[in-house]
Amino acid sequence: MRIAIVLGAFNAGGVQTFVLRLARYLRNRGNELEFILVENRGVWFDDVVKEFPVHFLDPQQSFTNWSFAHKVGGFLAGQKYEVVLLNHVRFAQAALSYLDKATVVIPVIHNDVPNIYRVACGNPEQWNCIVSDGDKVWETSRKQYTSKPNVLIYYGVDLPTKEADRPAPGGNAPLKLLFSGAIEHDRKGCLDLAPIVKHCLDMGFDVRIDVVGDGPDRGRLESRFRDEGIADVASFLGILASSENYHAFLSHHVLVMPSRWEGFPITPLEAQACGCVPIATHLPGITDAGIVDGVTGFLLPLGDTEAFARRIAELANDPVQWAEMSRAGQQHVRERFSVEVMGRQYLELFEDVRRGKYDSRAGRRRFGRIDHEMLAWRDYLPHGWLGDLLHKPVQWASRWMRRSRSAS
Repeated sequence: MRIAIVLGAFNAGGVQTFVLRLARYLRNRGNELEFILVENRGVWFDDVVKEFPVHFLDPQQSFTNWSFAHKVGGFLAGQKYEVVLLNHVRFAQAALSYLDKATVVIPVIHNDVPNIYRVACGNPEQWNCIVSDGDKVWETSRKQYTSKPNVLIYYGVDLPTKEADRPAPGGNAPLKLLFSGAIEHDRKGCLDLAPIVKHCLDMGFDVRIDVVGDGPDRGRLESRFRDEGIADVASFLGILASSENYHAFLSHHVLVMPSRWEGFPITPLEAQACGCVPIATHLPGITDAGIVDGVTGFLLPLGDTEAFARRIAELANDPVQWAEMSRAGQQHVRERFSVEVMGRQYLELFEDVRRGKYDSRAGRRRFGRIDHEMLAWRDYLPHGWLGDLLHKPVQWASRWMRRSRSAS
């Protein structure tokens, strides 16, 4: 099959990791894969183009976002793809009427956020079925956003090719903690890391934490560790290359994940695959879909830093329990969340659609038109200085019209 995977950019993140793993699996089964980027290139772009064909469509090269949506639709139609997989790409989703109805079109929902649901479920008469990556987004999208076919396929992760290079907890060595992800407190709860580590040290447990990633709250997080007087036990490693992430999991005992919200997170699955025990916030339908509480990791109340510290101390004090949970996590991921399991399910879904199981595009109309419900008034303004000049007057006029309609 000739398959296009469409996304915004190759920035470091879970969605990008997912599409690369899926693309490698599909390619290794004889399919032809291409990526289409519709926002910018991203930090992983140079590495990806060494492995796959990548088409970057620059929105700034079009007069408006509306005309750019037409450009994206025309490009996808001209390439004659058999399958188009969409990953939160508004302009591509708005332009799906350009595609022949024989083309399999599948959006993927990657996060439990209203705007992501609206984009993935938008322009519904133009796609065949939708994929949800976790229990929470599957339930929410079915109940609130679309009645069309909705298939649950969990993320799959690579299994490590080497053994862990960490000693078991205990002895004179400190327990090695890891945080991996965007350093952004509103999503990842990262400012809770300093009090968690401080509680551990106050209880007499020797711990060290490595922080992998970057984000807007990195400075605040570093300040928190200094304010707590424990800056010497925290190392900030920045963004790692995707090939280096598994070394981090293989060399640490515990993944600390005090997230406030997630989609279906890849990080705890990768950690478990490497025998690193996750301790995470209990987010129903999200973290409890990938972590078995008390068996492969621990799930705790949001913001309860003392509870996090107590569970870390429990593992530091009982290396046998840590080893059992480490092995259980590896087995859990191998059986349910490997790339092999995920890739096989996607291939089966593609074949089901091609055989007519989800033939929900057969009656579509409006060929070559953009779904205006997916665009905002800003998308009709020109890019550059002229758009900046027109922005305020058009915004004022838009607000005046809304108030006038409300008053009438």
